[in-house]
Amino acid sequence: MARIHTDQLLLRHFSPADEADWARVVLTNPVTMRALPAGRPAPRARAAAILADFADHWRLHGHGLWAVALAASGELIGHAGLHRVDGASRVELMVALCPPYGRSDMPQQAAQAALRHGFEVAQLPEVIAVVLPANRESRKLWRRLGMKPRGRVHLYDQRLPLFTLRRGDFVTGDERYQLDLAEKLS
Repeated sequence: MARIHTDQLLLRHFSPADEADWARVVLTNPVTMRALPAGRPAPRARAAAILADFADHWRLHGHGLWAVALAASGELIGHAGLHRVDGASRVELMVALCPPYGRSDMPQQAAQAALRHGFEVAQLPEVIAVVLPANRESRKLWRRLGMKPRGRVHLYDQRLPLFTLRRGDFVTGDERYQLDLAEKLS
């Protein structure tokens, strides 16, 4: 399992100790959840099961969603990474950071690191991203990352704008990216 250090962030695997913080900053946070497929906060009681699903996804596919923490303090601010969708045939880039971090350059840092891991380590041929109605800012982020609009796709019971990026089109950028493969999968 990998840990990734960027200029401001640490992307690491979730641990059971993250459950309460992740529930607070993502799962039960109305601002953060508005930009995710559910569209509204979920019960805190679902956090353990969702985090277990995240861990299972890593074990099954070799990539998944990371806990995103501030590098300076270790404070958990959300999640980001790559998740299989659409009957597991496609891999979606997902980023969810709580306010005020969601409106900074941190979503781009997290997304760039996740893409780099997906293309360089997991050797994925392509990654997709969608634009949910309540999260139009993501369209700008996907374009900044070099993703191209490709029509619409049916996901999350909606027809959503689709963006794609192929491995050969990925540009790493000049952000700090330090990959530590020493972390073990539990």
